[in-house]
Order: sequence, then C-alpha cells, then structure tokens
Amino acid sequence: IPLAGYTGTYAAVTACEAGKYKASAGTSICDNCPDNSGVTATASNAVTDCRADAGHTGSDGGIPTECSTDTYKTVIGDAGCTACPSNTATGGAAGSTTGSACVAALGYTGPNGGTLTVCLADTFKANTGAAGCTACPSNTETGGATGATAIAACVAGAGYTGTNDAVTACEAGKYKASAGTSICDNCPDNSGVTATASTAVTDCLADVGYTAADGGAPTECGTGAYKTTI
Repeated sequence: IPLAGYTGTYAAVTACEAGKYKASAGTSICDNCPDNSGVTATASNAVTDCRADAGHTGSDGGIPTECSTDTYKTVIGDAGCTACPSNTATGGAAGSTTGSACVAALGYTGPNGGTLTVCLADTFKANTGAAGCTACPSNTETGGATGATAIAACVAGAGYTGTNDAVTACEAGKYKASAGTSICDNCPDNSGVTATASTAVTDCLADVGYTAADGGAPTECGTGAYKTTI
C-alpha cells in the first residue's frame, strides 16, 4: 500500500502534490493543507509541513490567521506579521504580503514603500496612498499645524470668517486677528476701517470728530476743536 506522503493503489502510486499531505500509509487520498497555508514540496507526510502563506501567520500545521491591517508578511511560515513603518498604513486592508502595501497615512505623502514627508502647514491629505497633499482653500489655513488629515483642519485665516471653502472677508468696520472659525470683531465705538479683510484692531481708526491711537477707544473732540479725517 502507498506510504505516507503517497496515494493510489499498488502499482499506481503518486506523490501527494504541493499543498497536500498524507500522514499515514494506506490507499486514502491526500489531505489539503488548512486554508491559507501550503507546502511547496510533494510527498509531504505531516500536517506540520503545511506552513502559513504570506500575509498570514500561525504555527506549522495550524490554522493561520490573516495579518491585521497596517501589517504585512512576505514569507511563508510561522513568523509574525511585520508592522508598517511609522506614518504608513495599508488603507484598511488586511492580509498584506509586501511592504509596498504600506502606503502613506493620512496627513503624509510619498511613494509606496518609500520615504514619506508630512503634509506642510496649510495643506491636508484625507486619504492613504502616494497622492500629494492638497492646498487649503483660498483664505484658509491650518494655523501652522502640519500633517492635517481633513479639509476641516483648514480654518478661516486672519481677516476672514467661516469654515473650509465657505469663507468670507471681514466687512468694513470689522477685523479678525487670528485664524479660526470665530466671527469678525467690531471696531471700538466711534472708529472703523474702510477696507475689508482687516487683520488687526489697529486697523480701526478714530472716526471724524473723534481721536485716539489706532485701535484704541476714541474720545470726542472737545468744545472748540474739530477733526475732519479718520
């Protein structure tokens, strides 16, 4: 009868093919290796010859588990899965078989498997992969932060109010000194600014008939005095 690792009857005996094994002598057919494992040699005679495929890990002869997201394994066998380098990810995919599956994470850009750079201030990247970072919409910024992962990080710049791509300039008579979603501030009473998109309280000038340092609280010209300019 066929030996372990072989199947058939009497003179018609063949070796178990790659991916199969047979642990004992007899005429039974060869057994398949557990799912996601295999053996490259023929005539395998033990389940422990079945080794976890690339992208999977587990003891020889066991039932392999898939490498989790953001990890990979390039070889067969019982080795563990390797974590992707810092600031890379597999885009939610599990069972990765190569390091090139580790692509730039959100907020980073660079070639798959290569050197990455963080998205600069006033840019963002909302997807994994090698694509470049996207500039924030006009008149918005990230407040100096790098590595932004969504357009929501782009807030109205100084002199502007609103969010993302719905940003408007501060109207005449108002100013906004810093980036953010806050509304524009009114100039102090009896002062104003004729331009739009003003970025500082010092843009607020005392009205005609009033006097003060730029950005200060104006006082009315006294009796017998006048002022014709802002």
